[in-house]
Amino acid sequence: MENRNIKEVNKMKLLLVLNKDDMETVNSVFSLALTASAAGDEVSIFALGSGAQIFSKEKALSVSCCGMSLVDIITEGAEIQVCLCVESEVCNLSEQDLISGVKIVDILELLQMVREYERIITF
Repeated sequence: MENRNIKEVNKMKLLLVLNKDDMETVNSVFSLALTASAAGDEVSIFALGSGAQIFSKEKALSVSCCGMSLVDIITEGAEIQVCLCVESEVCNLSEQDLISGVKIVDILELLQMVREYERIITF
């Protein structure tokens, strides 16, 4: 039996859906994303509702995880998609309100990702 790298065998596509903006939840999402990415997994974060607020220019500067700022995490290559189209009083953002590096998408993109990804975790 050949010796295979465990990371390669267990590599997966992981989608993290963020629908809250409390710091404990946000830290959990980014800790998991950084850990999975370091293990070789393909990780995407999809934010909607109040979770999209984290990526506003106003809030992003106060977000950090594992010694990295949110801007650093995005610079490191995190794929972050934000849906601004969900009707919500808590999410009244426009594209100009968001930090650079996030991709603005619609809810159909989330549906496509649900079909494509192997594991989906919601927060």
